[in-house]
Amino acid sequence: MGVFRAEAGPADEAAHHRQRRPRVHHHRPGPVVGAAGAGPGRLRLGHRQPGRRTVRHRRPAARPALRAPPAGTGHRPRTGLVPGRHPPTARRATARADGRGPAVHRPAVHRRVVRRRVVRRHTCREVPPVKIVVINAYVRENAGDAALLSVCLRQVREAFPGADVRVAGMEDPAVHPAFEDAPNLGSIRRHVADGTASRSRRILRKVYVGAACAGLLLLPESAAGVLRRVLPAEVRREADALAGADLVVSTGGGYVLARPGLDGHQNVFFVLLPVLLAQRAGVPVVFAPQSYGPFPSSLQRRLVARALGRSPLVLAREDVSVAQLRGCGLPDTVVTRGVDSGFAFDPPASGDWRARLGIAPQQRLVGVTARRWLAPAAQDAYERALAATIDSVQATGARVVLIPQVSTDYLSDDDRIVERRIAAHCTAAPLLIEDRVDYRDLKGVYRECALLIGTRFHSVIFSLTSGVPCVAIEYEHKTRGIMADLGLGAHVLAIEDVTHPRLWALVAPLLQDDSGYREQLRRRLPGYVAEAEGFPGLLRAAL
Repeated sequence: MGVFRAEAGPADEAAHHRQRRPRVHHHRPGPVVGAAGAGPGRLRLGHRQPGRRTVRHRRPAARPALRAPPAGTGHRPRTGLVPGRHPPTARRATARADGRGPAVHRPAVHRRVVRRRVVRRHTCREVPPVKIVVINAYVRENAGDAALLSVCLRQVREAFPGADVRVAGMEDPAVHPAFEDAPNLGSIRRHVADGTASRSRRILRKVYVGAACAGLLLLPESAAGVLRRVLPAEVRREADALAGADLVVSTGGGYVLARPGLDGHQNVFFVLLPVLLAQRAGVPVVFAPQSYGPFPSSLQRRLVARALGRSPLVLAREDVSVAQLRGCGLPDTVVTRGVDSGFAFDPPASGDWRARLGIAPQQRLVGVTARRWLAPAAQDAYERALAATIDSVQATGARVVLIPQVSTDYLSDDDRIVERRIAAHCTAAPLLIEDRVDYRDLKGVYRECALLIGTRFHSVIFSLTSGVPCVAIEYEHKTRGIMADLGLGAHVLAIEDVTHPRLWALVAPLLQDDSGYREQLRRRLPGYVAEAEGFPGLLRAAL
């Protein structure tokens, strides 16, 4: 009876020509379907070539089962083992039992070869998170803009869970490295308008950075890459983030506007510059709900049309802004009516404001917000009219609190300065909030009010979403447009028209009976808030 040997390697198989391999159907490799090297016309699974059947992967035929040969047939088993032969690797030289004579070869023990199945390990490449840059953010000391940014970040993360979200805005990264866990990059706009730099230095920055960034937009990619290296660090940081992003979101607000002259031109240019840089890199840019205009110059209108016309989603928060964009040449199919994101801002209560203000639970509290907006003489008349109205309110037994909706040093836009002057004009001193209050905490003040006389429009939104009636003083078209949407247009007065008699004519009826106003809020507000919460769905649908 023959002797089985261990399975040999390829060299041994060549030496033992009588050994036969199992007849197995092997899969013949063909061109890889969908491979990167297949060119721009490559096919994927399920695609069809002209005149051919659907491309599919073929599986190799199954290997035949190994069977032992019948006894006495003389057939060699197809197991890689050959009887009667000793391969060189299987020969073992052993000495004779008596220790004399040459070594003899003893037959090897029968060995069964177990074929091991080769398992191919597929490396799963980790997919990086979606990179999103939120641009044109303002400062957290402006409670309205901070609320818009807060809602924008929440809704972007809701639309794209796990996304890497960064903010490019007007806050110094060295002072505020992040906003609600989103890293702060700083911005081109902040760099050229840095309030800590002298006026001459800001002008030089605008000229240099504006010319350099225009080169990034106009020059070939090779030259633009060289130019990028000589940009200031903060400018380069935002430019690189925009070029490497998957999506750019221009946060809500009212900053896409211009005035006549050079100042208006440079403002709209630097506001839209990150949009143009992202579009140059092929990155989609969407515009969260905001106001647009006015644009007095044809050059400004062309620039707006170029930037916004390439966007997959442009949301305008009132009809006046839709008309402004239509005047820039944008068709109605590009612009979508939206709702101010401030209506979706609802932070949890963080403290007892009545206790902090020293107001009894049953005391009626009326809030007032004011701002610097007019020329000096008109501004003084506006402040004195507010002071006279405060005196009239407090004469009814209510208490008035002046609320600083904005308390930033940037551009000296600090409502506390204006409100101190108003309080000084009052016969009976109103309550003043002198501290800088966090934008989430500030909404708690409005929840305690029975009525608001509001110039800052997001103070009006904070109150309306708390169920508090408001008289709105309009300084931009967003105020009248949004109040008209809610059926409250009769409770709006332009800031240029504010006098004590006119303002008191709107305030006094609400102090006597506000039930009709509150009923209007109950009917209209829930749908308005739900529409504001629809931005994540619009964002996903647009992309």
